[in-house]
Amino acid sequence: MAEGEWEILEISLGEGGMQLTVAASSHISLLPGQYFLAFAPGKDEPAATALFLTAGGTVEWKLNSINPPAWQPGTRLRWRGPLGRGFRFPPSARRVALVPWAVSTDCLVPLLNEALHQSAAVVWYSDRLPGYLPASVEVLPLDMLPEVWNWADYLALECDLRNLSRLAEALGWDGIRRPGCPTEILLHTPLTCGGMADCGVCAVRTKRGWKMACKDGPVFDLAELELTQ
Repeated sequence: MAEGEWEILEISLGEGGMQLTVAASSHISLLPGQYFLAFAPGKDEPAATALFLTAGGTVEWKLNSINPPAWQPGTRLRWRGPLGRGFRFPPSARRVALVPWAVSTDCLVPLLNEALHQSAAVVWYSDRLPGYLPASVEVLPLDMLPEVWNWADYLALECDLRNLSRLAEALGWDGIRRPGCPTEILLHTPLTCGGMADCGVCAVRTKRGWKMACKDGPVFDLAELELTQ
């Protein structure tokens, strides 16, 4: 884990929340789905804000937040990270399905880029046609989700913890049988302490007991989760 400071270069607001542009921290290695905690010194903020990398580069990074404070371009942020568990993308994956369920935070885009880099076929399931997808990515509607495990050899999901049971229903998954391929899910829930306080705000119920999304997640193996949260 590292600590540092960013200056916000640009802010854009969209359906999925706030996207920040900052200077790239190219010395940091992180997995898709890991996060940073950031705050603006001197501002009246009740807690640090979780930021997810949505586009990396050597010059600039784009970071997304679902519940942003009233930051402005030029605001300086103190941050620490990367934190938590990210996606473990299999190098052998050749048929990759990505499902942002009822969210539009772009957190799965780094996985998409990784899949294309290793020449995998990629399907993006969404009822909202994103404009940033490469032409090689096939887009399918969410009502075709029950067929995803017949095709994919790796599935990455993203949803709010409160919507987990609805997503499972859309997949046709009963929470008992093993998914048809390795399946990981990024669960959005408040990440306030970054694993330092064991405050329990981000508790997730799993088949092995309660886990904390801030340090055991926010990416989990779907098969390990209990549908009743």
